[in-house]
Amino acid sequence: MRLLISVVLYITALGLTLLGIAQQTVWAPDDSKPVTITLENPNPLLLISQEVLQKKVGQPVVTVSGPGKVYVATGRQSDIEAWV
Repeated sequence: MRLLISVVLYITALGLTLLGIAQQTVWAPDDSKPVTITLENPNPLLLISQEVLQKKVGQPVVTVSGPGKVYVATGRQSDIEAWV
């Protein structure tokens, strides 16, 4: 009886180990969730609030491109709103 219980527990442990490895590799979520914004009427200034950046879990990475020279600045939201 002890042999049967040990075999069942060993197979269960092996199955759970394989399940854990699969969750970390095959079924793992994407590392990034890209969001693309295209402006119809581009303004000289675009402010992205902190609430928008905190909607997704993790450290936000902002990539900006456009015709000509593009300048990106970061700061506290209250400081930027006062500057604008």
